[in-house]
Amino acid sequence: MKEKELVDLTDEELQKKWKNIKSSHQITVATMIVAVLFTIIRAVVNGLSFSLLYMPAFIALITIVLWINYKSVQKEMKARNLGE
Repeated sequence: MKEKELVDLTDEELQKKWKNIKSSHQITVATMIVAVLFTIIRAVVNGLSFSLLYMPAFIALITIVLWINYKSVQKEMKARNLGE
């Protein structure tokens, strides 16, 4: 099933999507912070190695994609004068 464009969603569907994206974004940002802290601690204890950077880099990519979706839904919510 193809996902609807944001402009084609009803107000209720858009608000539901906003809640889902907002919580997903918050979880990935929290995960990113934990991953960076974990990497820093491991680098101090065991020395910096390239393999330590895989996890934060992967989570950063996911966070960027979610951030783009977050901003597009936020923009559509503002265009419809719906509360965040």
